[in-house]
Amino acid sequence: MSSEVPIPGPRLSLEALDEPAALVDGERRVVGGNGAWLQSCGQVDGLRGAGQLVAAVLRDLRVSGGDRAVLELGLGDVLGGRAERFDHVLLCDRDVMPRSIRIHAKRVDSEHCLVRRTELERGSRPLEQWRASWAGSLAGIGCWEVDIPKDELWWSDEVYRIHEINHRRPITVKEAITFYAPGGREVIEAAVDKGIADGSPWEVYLPLITAKGREIWVLVLGKVELVDGQPRRLYGVLRDVTEERNAEIRLRESEERLNLVVQGSSDGYWDWILGTDTIYYSPRYLGILGYEMGEVEMSMEFFADALHPDDADATWAAFNAHLESQRPFDVEFRMQHKDGRYRWIWSRGEALRDELGVPIRMAGVHSDITSLHEAREALEQARSAAEEASRSKSAFLANMSHEIRTPMTAILGFTELLKDQALDPRVRADHVQTIRRNGEHLLTILNDILDISKVEAGRLEVERIAMSPRAAIEDAYELMQARAEERGIDLQLEFAGGLPREFASDPVRIRQILNNLVGNAIKFTREGRVTLRAEYSPTRRVLTFEIADTGIGMDAGQLQRLFQPFTQADSTTTREFGGTGLGLAISKRLAEALGGQLEATSSPGVGSLFRLELSIPADHAIELVDQEPRKSVDSPSAALPTPVEDSLAGYRILLAEDGADNRRLISHHLLRAGAEVETVENGRLAVEAVTGRDQGALGFDVILMDMQMPELDGYGAMRELRAAGIRIPIIALTAHAMSGDRERCFDAGCDEFLTKPINSSQLINLCRTASMRAAE
Repeated sequence: MSSEVPIPGPRLSLEALDEPAALVDGERRVVGGNGAWLQSCGQVDGLRGAGQLVAAVLRDLRVSGGDRAVLELGLGDVLGGRAERFDHVLLCDRDVMPRSIRIHAKRVDSEHCLVRRTELERGSRPLEQWRASWAGSLAGIGCWEVDIPKDELWWSDEVYRIHEINHRRPITVKEAITFYAPGGREVIEAAVDKGIADGSPWEVYLPLITAKGREIWVLVLGKVELVDGQPRRLYGVLRDVTEERNAEIRLRESEERLNLVVQGSSDGYWDWILGTDTIYYSPRYLGILGYEMGEVEMSMEFFADALHPDDADATWAAFNAHLESQRPFDVEFRMQHKDGRYRWIWSRGEALRDELGVPIRMAGVHSDITSLHEAREALEQARSAAEEASRSKSAFLANMSHEIRTPMTAILGFTELLKDQALDPRVRADHVQTIRRNGEHLLTILNDILDISKVEAGRLEVERIAMSPRAAIEDAYELMQARAEERGIDLQLEFAGGLPREFASDPVRIRQILNNLVGNAIKFTREGRVTLRAEYSPTRRVLTFEIADTGIGMDAGQLQRLFQPFTQADSTTTREFGGTGLGLAISKRLAEALGGQLEATSSPGVGSLFRLELSIPADHAIELVDQEPRKSVDSPSAALPTPVEDSLAGYRILLAEDGADNRRLISHHLLRAGAEVETVENGRLAVEAVTGRDQGALGFDVILMDMQMPELDGYGAMRELRAAGIRIPIIALTAHAMSGDRERCFDAGCDEFLTKPINSSQLINLCRTASMRAAE
């Protein structure tokens, strides 16, 4: 064993120390000692000391077993960092006269301590006095010994105190065993038996019931001393570890609660040893990113690789700010999932610092907040959409005001001009035509508003009746021919192969869609042509209507907004071309309600193509009819059907209408057609007028009944008349055009239905048709 072993820390050799000194490592082995140490141990040649346990050296000095146990425990505290120094007095009986040795141990670094020995005066105190001295030198540790041949037990004062026995009295081995709780007795007895059998030491934690009945926990260390192969003594130490035990229990419970909280909150946690690449990721932490334990390396490199590049600078800055200035670590960033996608993570953590405030460890939790971010994005999109809808509706209302006031200005203005009696008849006729044209335009606007209100309310209804697809597209062609000629646009109609003679759908709604699409195509085409095309695919059972134009066209962004209500492809479109911005939205919803779809393709400056596709059910029989090319039309008037002669000569008609102006207008049309007219202003008078007459010569041929009247409305009047057995044809007149109004009128008993404003030709033809049908 070399004496030239430097002491870690200050540059000092063991030989510089006067008293015996040795350097001891974490396993309590002597690393090196000076000459005084070797001589005091009887090892002047230095051959036996290298790597020798301190306990072996003490055994050679015949130090008592209790002293050796106390010394080993004290050295353990110093080497383990739980104490800076240890000071204890040992009793040796190597020579005939017992002598005492003072042992002083001091920690010099994390792995070594310096042990120095000082010889005290020989034989100055009795053995019992020395035992009391070393037993009380280390607070909280008691010593015990058992003389096996004599079956005698010795306790130090501390052992008595731990057992809460106030006065020293002899304690037998059997009585000592009874202080342990029933479960602990078997444990200590088994440990002692094993120690006697093979000489092994024991270290056990046991519950103990004190003399005052209090339950505590103790740590018992013991060993057997053999003489000539036979057990002579048992010796050891005993310490009250109740507080440590309770602290461990509290810590374990705290950890369990933390685990429960973390598991219950679906959070993962991490624990980073600063200054190293070592970090722990909990199973839930890895699970958030799609990994199992063992799939990734527990290193900061994994975290750095998974961190989104765009979030890296801010995240590392947050780490550094917390470690340097103790600002809270609370940050959101993205990490790459195993599937390649990124998850949003909310990370919170705190650093553990030493007594100088230097961070040595940092731990925290991770929460997966991807769904929260997605909800935020969805909310932001919804907010933006709501704001856009609000702006669109505001712009729509402003445009509506313009669209309504424009024809109203023309109607009121030209009506004022008609008061001039000196007007030329041709000028007067032109004024009347202007008033009619603007009135029809105003009616179109009101119908659009009513339809979109039904769309927004989810109350858009369609019917299924037999209809001709050719008739529908020809009607749109004939209706729009005059408008196309006014703008100098060539309007063409084409048929590709055979079309079904008829199929089940809603002819009114299909005409509405086609009229809207053709009208838009003409409006947005400055020059060129608009083509209407119809074809049927027998294999797909799909009827297709196409409207193509050579107009201004649209870009991708405009196409995306095309079918949204209250919007047009561009705000400048409204200013330049006018319109409500409702027609395409209504047409799209109508197409879907009819079981079809409406799509559009377009290119700026080239034109647009709108395609309406209607599926025909497989169980619906289809008869295809070859379509002849459409004959050219020379003028709009030539395309109009020849009007039927409006004659109601000999008809007696009752008109029930509460509006005086409408009574005058409708009466005027009927009287011009040769009818005899009687008018009343409410439903009660209508019932009296009909039931008070003798059916026959003085009876009415037709009853025109307004639905909204005071005293008794048209619905109630019709019910009373039908209840009275009156079978005269009744034509319902209503300004309501909402869903269900038609059905409500028929349920009340009407035969025909006419929506205001009244078209004179429709009125006269319907009166004649209803009367003729009733006479059959």
